[in-house]
Amino acid sequence: MLSGIALAAIALAALWSGVWPFGILVAFVAGIACWEWGRMIRNSGFDGFLLLHGAIVVLSTLASTAGYAVPASVALVVGAIVLVILRLGARDSLTGLGVLAIGFPAVSLAHLRGDSSLGFEAVLFLFAVVWMTDIGGYVFGRTIGGPRLWQAISPGKTWAGAIGGLALAAITGALAGGFVANRDVVGSVLAAIMLGLAAEMGDLAESGLKRRYGRKDASALIPGHGGVLDRIDGLLAAAIVALVFAMLRDPMHPAAGLLIWP
Repeated sequence: MLSGIALAAIALAALWSGVWPFGILVAFVAGIACWEWGRMIRNSGFDGFLLLHGAIVVLSTLASTAGYAVPASVALVVGAIVLVILRLGARDSLTGLGVLAIGFPAVSLAHLRGDSSLGFEAVLFLFAVVWMTDIGGYVFGRTIGGPRLWQAISPGKTWAGAIGGLALAAITGALAGGFVANRDVVGSVLAAIMLGLAAEMGDLAESGLKRRYGRKDASALIPGHGGVLDRIDGLLAAAIVALVFAMLRDPMHPAAGLLIWP
């Protein structure tokens, strides 16, 4: 609990401080996640692939922070292709996937925060939904229990936890609807459920990845949580969904596309 509170406080402080403090924090966390990805996939702490993987993700995140999200996204795709080719046929061929799985969410977060109109509010909304989804999943899963959601992938997760997490996400959306002008509560709730579902899918995806490579945790960096990837797995998926959805609605002002409902 203390670890979770400390991490949330750091994230919120950087988010409040501005575009660049937040972008730098995202780049830093993404770099650590790249190291954990290599640790899981290649069973290697530091190697040439980590340097390439980390450099692509970190530099792309900083480029997105500077307002170059499109070139940053192109760089991620090119980098992923290069790593896939380099590791083609190897057991750790998912090395290239890590560029996209970590890089796109980092670029998305930086791009959303960089929106001069509602960037702070959009990322805060995303954080709140993901965090409440996690809390709901934990509380309802532990107190109610019941049938397992996906026994082969993550034995600890239950249907009660999944439904409870989405319920708290919906409540978060409803509460957030009153804080942004011109925001429809129904639209806000639907957006929150969509992001909460993405967060739960991201959590399951990381659990499946760890099970495939025989890992309990991505690392042991965070007491009580495991690694950075164990803490942000839901956020990674939700960040991509949030930006794609926002860009489809308002490509010039993605934060408004996520928050403002006609």
